[in-house]
Amino acid sequence: MAPSNDKTREELLAAARAIVPTLKDRAAECEQLRRVPDETIADLHDAGLCKILLAEAGHATRFGPDWPGQRCLAKTRKGTPCQNPAIKERSRCKLHGGKSTGPRTAEGKARAAAAHTKHGRRSRVHVAKVRYINAELRRITHELKRDGFIP
Repeated sequence: MAPSNDKTREELLAAARAIVPTLKDRAAECEQLRRVPDETIADLHDAGLCKILLAEAGHATRFGPDWPGQRCLAKTRKGTPCQNPAIKERSRCKLHGGKSTGPRTAEGKARAAAAHTKHGRRSRVHVAKVRYINAELRRITHELKRDGFIP
């Protein structure tokens, strides 16, 4: 049988049933090699069953370049947009925060805010202190210019 992408369910089941005796005959060889023999892989491929096995194993064969659904498009470490499918009703995939719902309670939100302070250089207290210092410097500079101490 030649591999085909448009086989019906019945055709795939018939191909799987037809290959079962061959698989049973090669079971001992498979145990001896501790892997699937190359001939068996070729037979599965010729029967059109390899794509089914890949799809069930979680490989993204169904999300090719022509897939019409929404993609994640988050920036990857490589710098390219992520091509994984986005989670329904969200704009990101499961790897880039699509499953996250965020904190719901006030306590959870406070924990998240505290966890996001990594260094303290941009905390509200620090920003207010910097604004106060800059305002004082402007005030002092203005007074020194007014009194003629600086040009």
